[in-house]
Amino acid sequence: MRHEKPELSPKNPYHLSRHRYYELKHFCFQYKEWKKALALLDGWQSHGDEVGGIIKGNMPSDPTEHYAMLRAYYSQHIELINDCLAMLEPAIAPYILKGVTEGLSYNQLRARGCPAAPRCTTSSIINSSGFSAKNVGDAKNTGSFMEVR
Repeated sequence: MRHEKPELSPKNPYHLSRHRYYELKHFCFQYKEWKKALALLDGWQSHGDEVGGIIKGNMPSDPTEHYAMLRAYYSQHIELINDCLAMLEPAIAPYILKGVTEGLSYNQLRARGCPAAPRCTTSSIINSSGFSAKNVGDAKNTGSFMEVR
Protein backbone atom coordinates (compact mmCIF):
# COMPACT_ATOMS: atom_id res chain seq x y z
CA MET A 1 0.00 0.00 0.00
CA ARG A 2 1.48 3.28 -1.08
CA HIS A 3 0.10 5.82 1.36
CA GLU A 4 -0.29 3.68 4.42
CA LYS A 5 0.00 5.07 7.90
CA PRO A 6 2.24 2.63 9.77
CA GLU A 7 1.72 4.20 13.17
CA LEU A 8 -1.69 4.70 14.75
CA SER A 9 -2.38 7.31 17.36
CA PRO A 10 -1.75 6.16 20.96
CA LYS A 11 -5.40 7.09 21.59
CA ASN A 12 -6.52 4.44 19.10
CA PRO A 13 -7.57 1.19 20.85
CA TYR A 14 -5.55 -0.75 18.24
CA HIS A 15 -2.36 1.25 18.75
CA LEU A 16 0.76 -0.46 17.43
CA SER A 17 4.22 1.01 17.15
CA ARG A 18 5.55 1.47 13.64
CA HIS A 19 7.99 -1.43 13.96
CA ARG A 20 5.37 -3.77 15.42
CA TYR A 21 3.00 -2.81 12.60
CA TYR A 22 5.59 -3.72 9.97
CA GLU A 23 6.47 -6.96 11.79
CA LEU A 24 2.84 -8.09 11.76
CA LYS A 25 2.31 -6.87 8.21
CA HIS A 26 5.23 -8.92 6.90
CA PHE A 27 4.17 -11.87 9.05
CA CYS A 28 0.77 -11.83 7.30
CA PHE A 29 2.35 -11.40 3.85
CA GLN A 30 3.93 -14.85 4.27
CA TYR A 31 0.51 -16.54 4.39
CA LYS A 32 0.57 -17.64 0.72
CA GLU A 33 4.12 -18.97 1.09
CA TRP A 34 3.06 -21.04 4.11
CA LYS A 35 0.03 -22.42 2.24
CA LYS A 36 2.24 -23.36 -0.72
CA ALA A 37 4.90 -24.96 1.50
CA LEU A 38 2.26 -26.95 3.38
CA ALA A 39 0.82 -28.19 0.08
CA LEU A 40 4.32 -29.26 -1.02
CA LEU A 41 4.80 -31.16 2.23
CA ASP A 42 1.51 -32.97 1.77
CA GLY A 43 2.46 -34.19 -1.71
CA TRP A 44 4.78 -36.96 -2.81
CA GLN A 45 6.79 -34.46 -4.83
CA SER A 46 8.17 -32.71 -1.76
CA HIS A 47 11.85 -32.96 -1.07
CA GLY A 48 13.90 -31.62 1.79
CA ASP A 49 15.51 -29.04 -0.49
CA GLU A 50 12.20 -27.48 -1.56
CA VAL A 51 11.00 -26.52 1.90
CA GLY A 52 13.15 -25.61 4.83
CA GLY A 53 15.29 -23.02 6.45
CA ILE A 54 12.92 -22.48 9.36
CA ILE A 55 14.11 -25.11 11.79
CA LYS A 56 16.97 -23.71 13.81
CA GLY A 57 19.61 -25.88 15.34
CA ASN A 58 20.31 -29.48 14.41
CA MET A 59 18.08 -30.95 11.76
CA PRO A 60 16.45 -34.22 12.75
CA SER A 61 17.99 -37.16 10.95
CA ASP A 62 14.61 -38.84 10.54
CA PRO A 63 12.85 -37.42 7.45
CA THR A 64 9.44 -38.13 8.97
CA GLU A 65 10.30 -36.08 12.04
CA HIS A 66 11.69 -33.31 9.84
CA TYR A 67 8.47 -33.14 7.76
CA ALA A 68 6.33 -33.28 10.91
CA MET A 69 8.19 -30.29 12.37
CA LEU A 70 7.81 -28.34 9.13
CA ARG A 71 4.13 -29.26 8.87
CA ALA A 72 3.54 -28.14 12.48
CA TYR A 73 5.34 -24.83 11.86
CA TYR A 74 3.36 -23.95 8.72
CA SER A 75 0.04 -25.22 10.10
CA GLN A 76 0.32 -23.18 13.28
CA HIS A 77 1.11 -19.96 11.43
CA ILE A 78 -1.77 -20.47 8.98
CA GLU A 79 -4.10 -21.37 11.84
CA LEU A 80 -3.13 -18.22 13.74
CA ILE A 81 -4.26 -15.96 10.90
CA ASN A 82 -7.40 -18.04 10.27
CA ASP A 83 -8.35 -17.88 13.97
CA CYS A 84 -8.07 -14.09 13.93
CA LEU A 85 -10.26 -13.95 10.83
CA ALA A 86 -12.86 -16.17 12.51
CA MET A 87 -13.42 -13.39 15.06
CA LEU A 88 -14.51 -10.96 12.32
CA GLU A 89 -17.87 -10.54 10.67
CA PRO A 90 -18.13 -13.40 8.13
CA ALA A 91 -19.20 -11.09 5.29
CA ILE A 92 -15.94 -9.12 5.32
CA ALA A 93 -13.48 -11.76 6.59
CA PRO A 94 -12.45 -12.95 3.08
CA TYR A 95 -11.77 -9.36 2.06
CA ILE A 96 -9.75 -8.66 5.18
CA LEU A 97 -7.72 -11.82 4.45
CA LYS A 98 -6.95 -10.50 0.96
CA GLY A 99 -6.14 -7.08 2.38
CA VAL A 100 -3.72 -8.27 5.06
CA THR A 101 -2.05 -11.05 3.07
CA GLU A 102 -1.82 -9.32 -0.31
CA GLY A 103 -1.61 -5.67 0.74
CA LEU A 104 -4.79 -4.63 -1.08
CA SER A 105 -6.11 -1.16 -0.33
CA TYR A 106 -9.63 -0.24 0.72
CA ASN A 107 -10.48 0.87 -2.83
CA GLN A 108 -9.14 -2.37 -4.31
CA LEU A 109 -11.23 -4.38 -1.84
CA ARG A 110 -14.35 -2.40 -2.75
CA ALA A 111 -13.63 -2.97 -6.46
CA ARG A 112 -13.46 -6.72 -5.78
CA GLY A 113 -16.91 -6.71 -4.24
CA CYS A 114 -16.46 -6.02 -0.55
CA PRO A 115 -20.04 -5.63 0.75
CA ALA A 116 -21.59 -2.17 0.87
CA ALA A 117 -21.61 0.09 3.92
CA PRO A 118 -21.65 -0.12 6.86
CA ARG A 119 -19.87 -3.49 6.92
CA CYS A 120 -17.09 -2.55 4.52
CA THR A 121 -16.46 1.10 5.20
CA THR A 122 -12.94 2.44 5.57
CA SER A 123 -13.28 2.57 9.34
CA SER A 124 -14.61 -0.99 9.61
CA ILE A 125 -11.73 -2.30 7.52
CA ILE A 126 -9.20 -0.34 9.57
CA ASN A 127 -10.80 -1.48 12.82
CA SER A 128 -11.02 -5.08 11.64
CA SER A 129 -7.44 -5.02 10.38
CA GLY A 130 -6.31 -3.47 13.64
CA PHE A 131 -8.27 -6.07 15.56
CA SER A 132 -6.68 -8.85 13.51
CA ALA A 133 -3.19 -7.36 13.81
CA LYS A 134 -3.69 -6.92 17.55
CA ASN A 135 -4.83 -10.54 17.88
CA VAL A 136 -1.97 -11.82 15.74
CA GLY A 137 0.44 -9.78 17.86
CA ASP A 138 -1.14 -10.98 21.10
CA ALA A 139 -0.97 -14.61 19.96
CA LYS A 140 2.67 -14.20 18.96
CA ASN A 141 3.47 -12.59 22.34
CA THR A 142 1.72 -15.18 24.49
CA GLY A 143 3.26 -18.07 22.61
CA SER A 144 -0.10 -19.58 21.73
CA PHE A 145 1.65 -21.15 18.77
CA MET A 146 4.88 -23.08 18.87
CA GLU A 147 8.09 -21.66 17.47
CA VAL A 148 10.04 -24.50 15.91
CA ARG A 149 13.67 -23.98 16.81
